[in-house]
Amino acid sequence: MDQLVRASGFDQDEIAGQCQRFLDLHRHLVDPEKAFHDFFDVVGLKTIEEHLDHLETLCRKLKQDTDDFSVLWCQLLERDATFKSIQLIWETESDRSLEENISQLAFLQQYPRLSQNFHATHEQRIQALQSSNSLEAEALFVSKGSTFDQESTAAQWQRFLNLHLDLVHPEESFKDFLDIVGLKTLKEHLDHLESLCETSTHVSKTKFGRLWSSLLNRTMKFDVMQLGLGTGSDQSLQAHISQLAFLQQHPGISRDYETTHHQRVEALDSSTSQEAEACFARRPNYETLQAEIVAEGYDRTYSNAERIVIPTLKILQDFAAAWLPAKYVAPYTALIAPSLNGKTRLLKELSRHICVVYICIRPDKSTGYPPRSEWAYRILIDVERKSLEKQYELLLLAILDVVATFFEKQKSQMATSDRMESWIDHSFPKKHRSGDPPFWLDVQKQMESLTTLSEKESAGRLKGALSRMKKSTSFLGPTDLNLLLAIDEASQLLHSRESPDDWTFFRILRRTLAKIPSASGVFAILADTTSQISNFTPPGNLDPSHRPGKPGLALFDPIYQIATFDTLVSAPPTTWQQLQSAFRLLRYGSPFFGVYVDVASEKQGAEGIVQDLIHFALEKLLGLTDRSIDPSSLTDSQAIALLGSTIQPQLYGASHLNVRLVASHAAQCLFIDPSRQFLISEYPSQIIFSSAANQYLAIDEARLIRCIEILTFTRQQGHVGPGDIGELVSRVVLLRAMQETMRKNQPQPGEEPHPEKVVMPFGHPVRLVDFLKTLTGLNRSQLKLGSITTANKKKLLDDGQLFWNHFVCIEHTPNSEDFLSQLHRGAAVQCKPNQPGFDQLFPIYLLPKGQERLDQKNITFCGIQVKNKMQTENLAVDSDKWTPDFAKIDCNEKNPYLVLFFSLRDSKTDLIPIPVNPESKIDLGRRASQAFYSLSSFKFLSEGLKKALTVLMNTHPSVSMLHNKSLPDTKAYAKTVSPLVSSTQNQKRKR
Repeated sequence: MDQLVRASGFDQDEIAGQCQRFLDLHRHLVDPEKAFHDFFDVVGLKTIEEHLDHLETLCRKLKQDTDDFSVLWCQLLERDATFKSIQLIWETESDRSLEENISQLAFLQQYPRLSQNFHATHEQRIQALQSSNSLEAEALFVSKGSTFDQESTAAQWQRFLNLHLDLVHPEESFKDFLDIVGLKTLKEHLDHLESLCETSTHVSKTKFGRLWSSLLNRTMKFDVMQLGLGTGSDQSLQAHISQLAFLQQHPGISRDYETTHHQRVEALDSSTSQEAEACFARRPNYETLQAEIVAEGYDRTYSNAERIVIPTLKILQDFAAAWLPAKYVAPYTALIAPSLNGKTRLLKELSRHICVVYICIRPDKSTGYPPRSEWAYRILIDVERKSLEKQYELLLLAILDVVATFFEKQKSQMATSDRMESWIDHSFPKKHRSGDPPFWLDVQKQMESLTTLSEKESAGRLKGALSRMKKSTSFLGPTDLNLLLAIDEASQLLHSRESPDDWTFFRILRRTLAKIPSASGVFAILADTTSQISNFTPPGNLDPSHRPGKPGLALFDPIYQIATFDTLVSAPPTTWQQLQSAFRLLRYGSPFFGVYVDVASEKQGAEGIVQDLIHFALEKLLGLTDRSIDPSSLTDSQAIALLGSTIQPQLYGASHLNVRLVASHAAQCLFIDPSRQFLISEYPSQIIFSSAANQYLAIDEARLIRCIEILTFTRQQGHVGPGDIGELVSRVVLLRAMQETMRKNQPQPGEEPHPEKVVMPFGHPVRLVDFLKTLTGLNRSQLKLGSITTANKKKLLDDGQLFWNHFVCIEHTPNSEDFLSQLHRGAAVQCKPNQPGFDQLFPIYLLPKGQERLDQKNITFCGIQVKNKMQTENLAVDSDKWTPDFAKIDCNEKNPYLVLFFSLRDSKTDLIPIPVNPESKIDLGRRASQAFYSLSSFKFLSEGLKKALTVLMNTHPSVSMLHNKSLPDTKAYAKTVSPLVSSTQNQKRKR
């Protein structure tokens, strides 16, 4: 076992735990421990854990005793039982889906490498399982032309040899690598190595092979090897090389761990494999560590309670006071906010003021915190019991009784704060406590004692229980709200027992809550990100309880105003180093990230923390944990989430999309109209999300193109206003230029830096001169920047620094102080509608050499004017409009500034300075300028990206355009039902 731990980099307890689970299910194998190790070597711990979960689920579904299940399962794997005999004994012949599941699980366990490299049908899997030995089974797939054949493996072996001329024990190295990663990954790895060799133009293939072999043999350090390859300062390339080498040197760890460039180099430079792997053996599993950090953060001191908790409490108290069965459907409301906004923590803080009974009903496999309230979940989401309404009534009665008993037992002289702290400890989850809190054990016992009550007795008992509860909590003072029933992850209530026609758990719960009399001091709140907000608080015309001919009952407004955003923001940075510090920037936006940094700093290196949070933020934007999604598979909401956190398109009209963005893609809920049929979401300035999105989009341009295509379709649907398109296109152009500049000028990797010196990937400063080089394709000496004086041009290009990676739409004209605030957050801005002079602005900081302290007098700006039509007038005529004075931008200092003019639809491809109006009396000696005619003038844009942007510019809301890819008959139908829309002459020509 120790050898296995060292080889994998996992904690021994993790492996031992899964090994024991495996042995429990496979005790009848000839050598179960060897079977576990062989399986582990190929698929890794995560897949084993998932496989065992599926096996245990299968055992329960078959209603088998574990030992009986194990006997038959092991006989199938040992070829002592045929699949047909398994069918007969387990009686699965009528359930094709179940049989496919069984064959899939058995095939994966019996032939893990074949499973990785060959997509087998159910019948093929059965044939392989019934083969007399493994060689016979593998021959089945070789004969069918599988990619997993000896000829293909031999071909890869020859490629491997050509690239590893001086590798010690090459055959053993090749076989070990193939065994762990499989043939497909091996091929891809060799493709990447050959591509790297080809791009290293100043080294021969022979020299490349020797350098690469020396690194893998541990006879050459990584820095020396990269000098030999001539990678220079290209940080992206260095990170790519370390990934390739680390995957080959430590494939098991590479598969099971998220690693940083620094960690990989440390491992590659270790003198032995054992020394390298020991580094990772000391590091806890990423998911385990993250869970520990989140659990600790849950107990941290709550910030700004007066601004967040007290207003929410006041709303709930007013709702409880207003509850009347004749006026409202039931005493409940919905708490709506994206994940990470502190919904759950708010419920806990409310319990310092009123009695909150907290229930979490998160779904199976969810690993979030707090954990699921297991017993309460089984009562609320009971798919077996038919009379759920009575069960819910008994649950409510038991809760009221146990709450009353708890507070009655407290000493009356206890301070209110101590009494509520004791309640929180008794009823809320705690990080080191396994299982449900003690409160739920008491509720379970009490509910069991109530099962014999009749309906009439239950109604009478409810009145008495409410009275007891209210009296026991009278120490809270005069209040309309004594007990708040809080159900977290409440979207689970939208499911029903067996079929969609059954009542949902939510409707049954709502009927139960409606039986609570007014002035009882009880109210309920259902918390979730909820993609179906109307299911909790529907408008009257959609409410299923509304009956025609009767006045509709009202519903309480949903609560979404949780003002936790920016609660952890510290004092403004005072130095250039502080400005770009990732740890400082992570305090903007959701408090989750700042708390995570505080807790994780005691457990993890600074770079590891930032990388983990970047990955986590991307998962939140995409709404899934698999970040390797194919660009063509990006959904509408995923694409808008990536664009929302970078260029912030305004899609106020797409309410359905806004709902999904809040529910699953980390958007903030800004507004819900009183009828609850219109919701607006947005991605405010939060650099962790913009950095994650920029990194994701910069790595593969196809992702950005896909996002633009979806934005185009959104425009065709009429969700983007007509005046926004040119400005959206220019934001994409500027953002892409910034991505390219950051990619080429990444901070130099080295030793683990001080936390304050760690910067955000694709969220760090770059020089203005480097940005202009990307944008124009010109070196500094080639830049002709118009009317600016030589001294001002030198100052602007020598000292100019940019720090932004996303746009925010503003509603004011900024001044120097505003530009400095934008710099602090790493933001550029889209100007307010009808802003004179400019459409976009971003701050420029003039950083004199040797000066570290930030000073507002060094702030200046770049203004962008965008024309989404052919430029017909002489540019010089409007030249005076592109100045701070005309734009009414109040700058404290007379610093040089930059103006960019984009004429997106021009046929020319000119790149010229903005000419000066000869009749102008304005001093333009501080203005540097550059005019770009057409998208073709941006040489850094690929043809694919320019094509996508051109289509976006030419798109307008049109039903006929939506039918571009429709069948001819469908297009003809659209024209038939839209007379006069198409030209009669065009129709004749087409005939």
